[in-house]
Amino acid sequence: MRRLATVLTALAIAPAPAFLALTPPAAVAATVSDVIAGAQAVEGGYRIAVRVSSDQAIERVQAVVHHPDGGATTVEDFQIVQRTALVWEARSASPIPLSIGDHTIGISVWDVTGTRTDKADAGAVAVRLATRFASAAIVPHVINLVEDQVTVSGRLLRRTVEGTEEPYPGATIQVEGMPYTFVTDEQGVFSGKIRTGGKRTIRVSYAYGPVYGAASADIQVSYTQLPTRVSISPVPQGLRVGDSTTLSGKLEWRRPTGEWEPLGGRTVEISFLDLETGTEQKLTERVTGADGSFSPVPVTITRSGRYIASFNRDRSEIYYTSAGSGGYIHYAYYRTQIVGANADPEPVGAGSKVTMRGQVIRQNAPADQAMAAGVPVLLHFSPDGRQWEYVTTGTTDAQGRFMLSGVARRDGYWRAYYEGRSTGEAPSAIGDLQAISGADHVDVRYRTRVSSFNASPEPVTKGRPITVQGRLDRLVGSSWKALTGASVTVYFKPNGSTVWTAMSTVKTSSTGWFKKSFTASKDGTWMVKYNGSSANLGVQGPGDYVDVR
Repeated sequence: MRRLATVLTALAIAPAPAFLALTPPAAVAATVSDVIAGAQAVEGGYRIAVRVSSDQAIERVQAVVHHPDGGATTVEDFQIVQRTALVWEARSASPIPLSIGDHTIGISVWDVTGTRTDKADAGAVAVRLATRFASAAIVPHVINLVEDQVTVSGRLLRRTVEGTEEPYPGATIQVEGMPYTFVTDEQGVFSGKIRTGGKRTIRVSYAYGPVYGAASADIQVSYTQLPTRVSISPVPQGLRVGDSTTLSGKLEWRRPTGEWEPLGGRTVEISFLDLETGTEQKLTERVTGADGSFSPVPVTITRSGRYIASFNRDRSEIYYTSAGSGGYIHYAYYRTQIVGANADPEPVGAGSKVTMRGQVIRQNAPADQAMAAGVPVLLHFSPDGRQWEYVTTGTTDAQGRFMLSGVARRDGYWRAYYEGRSTGEAPSAIGDLQAISGADHVDVRYRTRVSSFNASPEPVTKGRPITVQGRLDRLVGSSWKALTGASVTVYFKPNGSTVWTAMSTVKTSSTGWFKKSFTASKDGTWMVKYNGSSANLGVQGPGDYVDVR
């Protein structure tokens, strides 16, 4: 099946005469094929241009130009000027004059087989006298978005058929995209007041008519920026590292008369300024609502610093100034905790040392700061757990561990206390909250001793009596005094054994002495032990070896 698709188009390769305005034709769809024709301006008139798409060689092209006065011109002298693949371009060899008005073009094309394709309404050429704006301006030249009324003015000129230029009176001037029109006076001048409405370019235009062509001119508008301010809520007091909160704020602009108004539909940037490093990090952006406020921004406290809200930071906003605001500096603190705190020994002898051990750690801190190294820790004592007294101070090691000792003089409670650290102290700008360990009750008892202990005689004959005796004392203040009425158990361990056997229990006398006799049966070691009481610590006496013969 033979394919013949014919397309004819205007080839504007030469400018139109200075006093004429040429409107190129638009594409027109044909029933059989697409045919578009146009005219190109050349010296002495116009040359018809045709573009043909066909799978057969083109032999002949004819154009009929219908003039606005009812006449017509037939153009036969087409020449193929370019051929690429299946596309053929032809132009009339001789120019034809076209008068002012609307001209339509019909095209006929024949291929080598004699097949003819017609398009009666292939295109149109509108010829008009040229117009132009000799001037166009606004006053004042610089305005703001509120006081945006200006006077727009200018002058429109038109060409005559002789090629000269003259004022164009009575022409309607439109401000494009806005409901403003003006009419030129006898000198082609127009003037009137308009509101710019925030437009950065004002375009005035004249729409072409039956005789004169269209013209337009662009007027650039400059704006002075209106002042703005932005607020951001401060971080609530009492929040610590790891706590969460939300930030909110509002963007406003100020009228020339001084009133502040909400500024909606604008982007506000939220950032955080680190107090320690001095660096600022962008967190997020929010678009303000009609009331100028931006939606809450959730944040988690991690550092000491300031949250900042900024508007127009990139200076791209031409109508409003930049603004920035930061809440008060928030000083971050770690929650601290004393773990593993324990006081020993329990019970403890009066006048002996009680040692408190434990570790100070920081919650939600990075690994290199989680252990509170090198911080002072205080040891406190209280007889009732309510009123505390200072005992001593120590410093934690690299792992936050501490060991504090104090002299035990009476029953009571012991605790460790870390008073915390202000912000700005090493190792960071984050402070520490105080921490107090649990109170550990320690029972204080009298220290006891076994003195003058002896098992005799040494050696002893088998079957003969062995007497074990000694004295039980307790330390009262700085003096050892006899402990009376206390039960003391006598133990014996045969030679070569590791097991102690309880032989008897005896009470101390009013002078603290105890004495007990046993029958000697074998070699071994004798020893006494006091188990203690609610008031006294227990004690184990020294051993005494007796050779039985």
